[in-house]
Amino acid sequence: MALKEEKILLVDDNPDHAELIIDVFEEDNANIKTKVILKKDGKEAIDYFQYEMQSQVSLVMLDLNLPKINGIDVLKFIKKNSKYCSIPVIILSTSSDHKTIDEAYENGANGYFVKPIFYKGLVEEVKILKNALPRFGKIAVDMGFVTEKQLNKALAEQVYEDLSNKLHRSIGKILLENGWITDEQIYIVLNGLFEKKKRNE
Repeated sequence: MALKEEKILLVDDNPDHAELIIDVFEEDNANIKTKVILKKDGKEAIDYFQYEMQSQVSLVMLDLNLPKINGIDVLKFIKKNSKYCSIPVIILSTSSDHKTIDEAYENGANGYFVKPIFYKGLVEEVKILKNALPRFGKIAVDMGFVTEKQLNKALAEQVYEDLSNKLHRSIGKILLENGWITDEQIYIVLNGLFEKKKRNE
């Protein structure tokens, strides 16, 4: 049986950070193959959506301090476009400024991770993010938005696509297209998946 494949868009102008994130996400996994597409500035990211993307990505990991077009403007572009707004966008930034974090969430970010200064800390944070992704379906069931039967049908449809060499779609997109979940419910599930870190007020 062919491995399920996930496509992730990474937008980061720091080559060291980008290499580390790609290594973590593309490392061998028995159940899923992950391909990370790297864009090094905000314009490249928007151009990818407008001109290059052939199949929907499952996740966008977005830095904020980008050349040409900043990360917040890229986030706004994604979340205001009906074609892409359901794609989860996770901010990976060195900024821990409360105003910046709030602005990201106000513009539709599904999660915000502050990049640790040290290599080991960044590796651990990226691994946490990677391991959270497969839990989407379980959280949707636990919240009562979909049934186990609907989730299993969506998973079967995803596997069938892989075997038929069709374009891969995320579980959330399959559930949405079948009318089993709404955009608002997807957003709630993603907020549960990528829970805001508690901050000291």
